[in-house]
Amino acid sequence: MVYAAPPMTSRTTAEPRRFVPLSRSQRAFVAVRDVGVVAAVALAPFESEALSAPLGPLRLTTLEMAMAVAVAAGTVHLVGASRPRPRPSALAWAILAFVVCAAVAAIAAPEHVGVALRGAGRLALLAGFALAAGATLRDQRRRWVLAAFAAATTLVVALGAFEQIAGEGLLGDAAVAFEAAFLAVFRVKASVTAMGVRRLTASFDHANLAASWLAAALVVAAAATYAVRGGRAAAALSAGAIASAAALAFTLSRGGLAAALLTIALTGAAVRWSRRNDRQRQLRQRRFFALSAAIGATVALCGAASPALRARWLGGEAAALKAALVAKLASQATAAVSQGAVAAASLVVTARNDGWACWRSAGRDRHELRARCTIDGVAGERGGQIDGDASARVDVVVGLPHRVCGGEVVERVVPLPSGVRSCTLDLEHHGLRSFASAGGTPLLWSRAGPPVERASPTHQPTAAHPQASGRAALWRAALVRFAERPWLGGGPDTFRLRKKATLAATTLAASADDPREHANNLALEVLADLGLLGFLALLAL
Repeated sequence: MVYAAPPMTSRTTAEPRRFVPLSRSQRAFVAVRDVGVVAAVALAPFESEALSAPLGPLRLTTLEMAMAVAVAAGTVHLVGASRPRPRPSALAWAILAFVVCAAVAAIAAPEHVGVALRGAGRLALLAGFALAAGATLRDQRRRWVLAAFAAATTLVVALGAFEQIAGEGLLGDAAVAFEAAFLAVFRVKASVTAMGVRRLTASFDHANLAASWLAAALVVAAAATYAVRGGRAAAALSAGAIASAAALAFTLSRGGLAAALLTIALTGAAVRWSRRNDRQRQLRQRRFFALSAAIGATVALCGAASPALRARWLGGEAAALKAALVAKLASQATAAVSQGAVAAASLVVTARNDGWACWRSAGRDRHELRARCTIDGVAGERGGQIDGDASARVDVVVGLPHRVCGGEVVERVVPLPSGVRSCTLDLEHHGLRSFASAGGTPLLWSRAGPPVERASPTHQPTAAHPQASGRAALWRAALVRFAERPWLGGGPDTFRLRKKATLAATTLAASADDPREHANNLALEVLADLGLLGFLALLAL
């Protein structure tokens, strides 16, 4: 028999808890709600537009379908219950206030009303799911939810480890093919940093999203290690926490790592000064503090083993290391790239890797040798005859034969187009930037004489990478949007549609082509989309 336990209120604090039996139909709706919650938790890291289906004007992913099932079943159960309904909690009122603010902002949106209404609908779905999940966690299926969360986190860590190992070129062509198939479903691109080093992303669309999930998993596992009494369960949770900490470190997310470590530290303080001090509590305290020390040691070891992590974490030293890395990579095309003899209209180019980051020969973040050649006596892009110093430009791209790590030398043959006058030779990180874009100088080969170095032309990072411009431009755009409509904002999910026009109208117009569709700051994006009222409602949560 399944029972429903109404929450305790101030009037019933001294009364014994009463359990009311549910009817068969109510038990069915509760079971469907719980299954939907468990399925949504298991599917959360694997949300994909490629795995979606149309539902009226919306297109729902598998995750959103599971959430909708949980919300619908929970609503029917709550409305049809014959027992006295519990009073809404303060959290429920805060969630309702946030949904109402989002709906009002969508209705009052000055433009893109349809997009705003769909965004408000998704926020309402998320709010309803939060309430349904809370009801499931209060009932008897709590272990199901935690098991689904643990299974999903295990798969995320495994995929992240595969991603990192494949990025080092240790798994061969089969790994590259699997990665391409995986990216086609879950992500548009492999996530990389400006240093050209992969960030652990697993099945998420961006490394910061993976960091959010892993940080939550780390905190939950650490807290559960303190709560459980069995030694085997504590050992399994400790292993999961340490694996999550290592994976979180390799996301290179400073905010995610800091939030997780700070939460664990606050939890440790609460555990340390707990009033109860019996022997069992002391044993669990020592277990929690030992796990916290192991987590800190794991993060430190990851930092010691990876120059990218040290460069990302260590403030001013990080900037120096990053600048040194980019300067070395940029200087590949000047001091470390020598031009060989010209034979059969081709250049023999020798390149040496002077940095610590390896160059990849395959994959979506591969490295290539690019020759930007100037041609005489042909029609330009606009049509018409080229005369004077004007000329047409042709790019010749040559891939690397294999993975090239620090200190290794590779030689490539660059075919030249007919009528070539000169070529600027540079290495390029595909979809990221050319090495000279950090201030270096590419190698100039000229038909009139030997190769000489010259000042690098302005190279902007390509728009295929989300770090093409700084975060400050996105924050500025969000603040401008907030200033235009400070109370209700522009409507849910409309910042991405107005970001480009907003940046184009400011002094940051050069960043207007940044492909990121978010403000890279939750608070600022909520202010831009929902205004001050929505932001206050979010704070209430």
